[in-house]
Amino acid sequence: MRPERLRLSAFGPYAGQEDLDFSALGNHTLFLICGPTGAGKSTILDAMCYALYGKTSGAVRSGEDLRSNYVGYDRKTYVEFDFAIGDRHYRIYRSPTQLLERQKGNRSKPVEHKGKADFYEIDEEGREKAHITSKGVDSAVEELLGVGLEQFRQIILLPQGDFRKLLLADSSDRQKIMEQLFQTGIYLAFEKKLQEETKKLESDYEQGKQTRVTLLETCHVEEDDALKGKIEENKKLLSEKEKVTKALSIKQETFQKEYAGASKLFDAFGRMEKAIEQLKQLERGKKENIELRETVKMIKASQLVSEEWAAAESTRQQWKKINAALESILKGLPEKEKAKEAADKELELLKKQEVDQKKKIEAKGKLNQYRDSAASYGKAAGDVEKYKKIYETAVKEEKQLQEKAAVSEKQVEEVRKNWLCRNQMFLNGQAFVLAGKLESGKPCPVCGALEHPHPALSGDDHVTEKDVKDAEFLMKKAEAASKEDQQKVEEYRIKKVVVAKGDLDRSAAVLDELEKTLPDGYRDLKILEKEIEKIQKEIDTFEKALASAEKIQKEAELLFQNSSKQKEILGEQEKELREKSEEQVKLLREKVARAGFESLKQCDEYRKEQNNLAGYEKSLSAYDRAVHAENEKIKDETAATKDQIKPDMKIWEEKRLALLNEIETVTTEKAAMETELKQQQETLDKLVKLAEKQKEIDKKYKLISNLWNIARGKDTGINLERFVLGALLDAVTEKANLRLMEMSGSRYELLRKRGERADARKTAGLDLEVYDANTGRARPAATLSGGETFLASLSLALGLADVVQEYAGGVHLDAMFIDEGFGSLDSESLDLAMKTLQELKGQNRLIGLISHVGGLEERIPAKLRVTKTQTGSTAAFEVG
Repeated sequence: MRPERLRLSAFGPYAGQEDLDFSALGNHTLFLICGPTGAGKSTILDAMCYALYGKTSGAVRSGEDLRSNYVGYDRKTYVEFDFAIGDRHYRIYRSPTQLLERQKGNRSKPVEHKGKADFYEIDEEGREKAHITSKGVDSAVEELLGVGLEQFRQIILLPQGDFRKLLLADSSDRQKIMEQLFQTGIYLAFEKKLQEETKKLESDYEQGKQTRVTLLETCHVEEDDALKGKIEENKKLLSEKEKVTKALSIKQETFQKEYAGASKLFDAFGRMEKAIEQLKQLERGKKENIELRETVKMIKASQLVSEEWAAAESTRQQWKKINAALESILKGLPEKEKAKEAADKELELLKKQEVDQKKKIEAKGKLNQYRDSAASYGKAAGDVEKYKKIYETAVKEEKQLQEKAAVSEKQVEEVRKNWLCRNQMFLNGQAFVLAGKLESGKPCPVCGALEHPHPALSGDDHVTEKDVKDAEFLMKKAEAASKEDQQKVEEYRIKKVVVAKGDLDRSAAVLDELEKTLPDGYRDLKILEKEIEKIQKEIDTFEKALASAEKIQKEAELLFQNSSKQKEILGEQEKELREKSEEQVKLLREKVARAGFESLKQCDEYRKEQNNLAGYEKSLSAYDRAVHAENEKIKDETAATKDQIKPDMKIWEEKRLALLNEIETVTTEKAAMETELKQQQETLDKLVKLAEKQKEIDKKYKLISNLWNIARGKDTGINLERFVLGALLDAVTEKANLRLMEMSGSRYELLRKRGERADARKTAGLDLEVYDANTGRARPAATLSGGETFLASLSLALGLADVVQEYAGGVHLDAMFIDEGFGSLDSESLDLAMKTLQELKGQNRLIGLISHVGGLEERIPAKLRVTKTQTGSTAAFEVG
């Protein structure tokens, strides 16, 4: 894995966006990451580690903890890391869960954005070729690189401080450091798991023994053989009980047949006794049935006269209907005649008012003639009022214009006086000037006189020719304004006053003409309209009343005539139907008497029962069938019980219950025996299975406990974890010595101290010492100087990286970062360390050193400089 580009945004101390392009190093494969303490040098490594595995190089802080404290919610935290493996290029984008500014709505309240990770394959230009995955990025990276987070930290991010502790620690502390460096806790966990499994198997075996005792106790025995004997004994007893059960079953079957026969005979006696009792009850209702038979006979007789009775009844109903209608006509006829007379009188009264109606129509016509004039009068009066106001306003404004013109004329007089005064003063001043130049005997330049008896006296020489011209300009301006005001007065009088006077005179003439032709009371159109409307309502009211009276009179006349005609028709029909009804009733009486009835009333009573005839006949038929049925039952049951004695079912029931109790007792005893035998057999089966299980547990216990004893070092005194740590420490020191010998000039070599077997301390076999070739003796590592300690620590770190890389299946990682520790080296030791690192560089590895030692800056031309500011750090490559 070789870094190509690293982009950071709001990550750790880096507030902005940092874009670190490793191609800026050119051919420099060894570079220095430098800057002040706390600036963020190690954060560069954190960012790479977080991008790949979602955790930092120290595996302490999460991505959420690395969000920069310098930024607000408007800046997103993310890392984008481009790297190459062989000739293929990849990109990982990762951002943690964080609070960011809302895109919409209230931006003062941030919203949580979930963490995101994306893994791409890219081309050499950095363009994304294929999206590998968004889920399971960590496992995809681990599969691609061939190493997990811890191995990555051991191979690429070399923590110098940890290896210095490893070199100088005492025995107990060294084991803790090695456990952390080599992550050997898995072996201790394996040992603990074996211990737990051993204890569990011991517990399971003891529990099995206790279960066996409990199972035997439930069957009240102490050994398996005793239980087997008990099972055989119970099988024999159960067989004897089954024989008793079969005998009782046969006895029950025989008894049930005998019991059924007795029950059948008992039922026959019961049915016979019940039939006799039923027949007695039927005999008690014989009289009522005889009377009912007579009623049926008379109802059928009434049916013989049904046709005549219906005809007579129909005629009687028709007569009643006609008679009722006739009585109604006779009762209402006087009232209809009276209504006719009232309608005639009302119509005659309205006919007399038709003369007044004609007068109203004529008056309405005359008023309609005034409507147009009244409308014109209102308009004319409005015009007069309007033009009067216009004329008055025009006269008023003309007067205002005249007053303004007078003021303008007055101003003209004032400015003209001012001009004349200034002009005179100017001329006087000029004369005085000329007078000063006059000489006696010489002609005056104005009049030519030779003598000058009265020269001009001193004038106001302050008035200049410009003052005179200014006064003249003001005078002409005032004259023009006065003339303009006079013209305005004349124009306004012609255009406004004269026109307004003409409009007023014309509208007044129209109004005078209308007043001559239109009466004073009808000059208001609204009053006129109301009067016309009033007359029209009176006309309409009369016409409606007349039309209504004529309609009422016609209806009353027609109704009276119709009633009189109906009276005659109904009178004839009533007489005819009355005579017909009397004849039919006479014939009906005769036929009713022949049918056996004493009167029409008696016959009518039975006629009303005709609807019940079917029910009466059905009841009689049911009675006859019931009597016959009971007689047949008595006959049948008498034959069935002949020569028999009625059985006593109470005695039979006692026998039945006694037999059932005996059967139930035997069945219960048998079931109890079966349950006990089943329980005993199940217990025996459980004991057999338990014995097999105990055998399996014992076998497994021997295997696991043996493994646990080996893992905990019961016989050797060294457990599995310490054994692995020792082997790893040997491999690391072997690799480390290849570089330490070179850096120390073949003087120093790291050795693992071999203790005696009697030394049973837990940490035995993990002590380190340094062999000094100059003295030919080994001594503790703590006796090394600061620079020698750093070289030994660096050797251990590089040795570990080599070992882990070999154990990782030959994965080749093309970058390494070494964090701090160079400050303790003198110049010579620093040169030796640099020589070793140059050799690593020669293996085509990218080597990054994290340090703020000035001596390194002089020796390493390629740098990644981290700058610390109050608003966050920045980073940039520098190649000298």
